[in-house]
Amino acid sequence: MMSDSSIALYFRHMFEYEECANRQIVSFLSTNTVPSEVVTIFGHLIADMQPWVYLMNGHGVPENIDCSPQWSLEECRSHLQSSTEVLRAIVMELEDADFSKSITSYAPNGRMFQNTVSEILTQILSHGQHHRGQIEWIVEREMGQYLATSYMPFLRQRSLSQK
Repeated sequence: MMSDSSIALYFRHMFEYEECANRQIVSFLSTNTVPSEVVTIFGHLIADMQPWVYLMNGHGVPENIDCSPQWSLEECRSHLQSSTEVLRAIVMELEDADFSKSITSYAPNGRMFQNTVSEILTQILSHGQHHRGQIEWIVEREMGQYLATSYMPFLRQRSLSQK
């Protein structure tokens, strides 16, 4: 049984936030005309999850993977859904001891890297937050709308919905 302060519970919570924030972006993009760079940034956020998903599933990263695609909103939605489903399944199955396990990856030049499961999941989360912040900044600057996809609005909304 995991304690309330387990690393597994922490990552499950953070990926719940990640999913919620990404759904907010998809919802906003589906109902608004935005500068093209917003969809490009969102596509990169999603595409850059894919190498990590391959590694977390014990597979090598395909050499031809494109982490900066020019996807349409529909393609973003489709790739986000599949990556999210896989990541959710992975995170839900992890036990606390799994987070320190090492995963080996190789750069295109053949250089080997070792990262823990915890480090890889942290990379996915921080990368997503970084690019959602860029999107929020562009939308607020260009359209005058605040998307509220950062962590505190998530917690506050969650708290309100539990009352």
